[in-house]
Amino acid sequence: MITADLNTHLNTQSGADSQMLLERISELEERNYNLERLELTIQRNAELFEALLGASDDGIALTRADGTIIQDVRGILGYPPNSLTGMCLADLAYFEDRNSIVEGYRDLVINRRNQFQTEVRLLKASGASLWVELTITDMLDNPAVLAIVTRYRDLSWRRRGDLARGELSAVIHHTALAIFSVDLGGTIQTWHQGCVDLLGYSRAEILSGHVRMLMPEHGEDQDRAARSAVIESGYATAQESRTLVGRGGKLFPIRLTLAPLVSGGMIQGVTYLISA
Repeated sequence: MITADLNTHLNTQSGADSQMLLERISELEERNYNLERLELTIQRNAELFEALLGASDDGIALTRADGTIIQDVRGILGYPPNSLTGMCLADLAYFEDRNSIVEGYRDLVINRRNQFQTEVRLLKASGASLWVELTITDMLDNPAVLAIVTRYRDLSWRRRGDLARGELSAVIHHTALAIFSVDLGGTIQTWHQGCVDLLGYSRAEILSGHVRMLMPEHGEDQDRAARSAVIESGYATAQESRTLVGRGGKLFPIRLTLAPLVSGGMIQGVTYLISA
């Protein structure tokens, strides 16, 4: 009787252990499945992150609080991967621009600013300089990052645009040309000094007025047709003899070319190029 009871107890205990073992195996299988899903998610996110970086024109680097580069995640300066690790970000800048980076980091760390921006010249691997906009963000307290994230964006195109505008300004102010522009409807948007000197209207008098006020009798239709042709074709007109009306009704024989005013890849109006 005792032996039978003991065998029954052992069989019962064995069945319970087997059930616990099966449950433990099932739990481990589920955990392994979840880990595999997590790994796949991380991989997909990493691939997405790399794709986004690849489509971006920005460089991204991780730095310590003192500006030392931990990792150059994506560079636009032409340096080999990981070759900048251990260097100070400020050392990549022109000497005259380094202080703004140093002061920015100091403000970030000491005053606990979250982010700062500055424009500096960084040295490329080729030795050439590149104007960039630095956006530096403190993510030291983020457990997923534990670094300061530096994003640098190429500003060369904007700097070239500023230079081109400066050159145009020099042309406008130091040649015999008088130049003004109108929008697509013919409203005067700009009025340079050459126009003031030639036609007598000040900027305050003429801006936001319509170009028809400069046209003599029977000249408005000709001007409207010329403007429409420039806007529709995207090409400048040939220079032609015209007459404009200056301040006080005085007539000025001129030579005139109309050219499309392009901004953002689209025609925004018409520029009048006048020579006396």
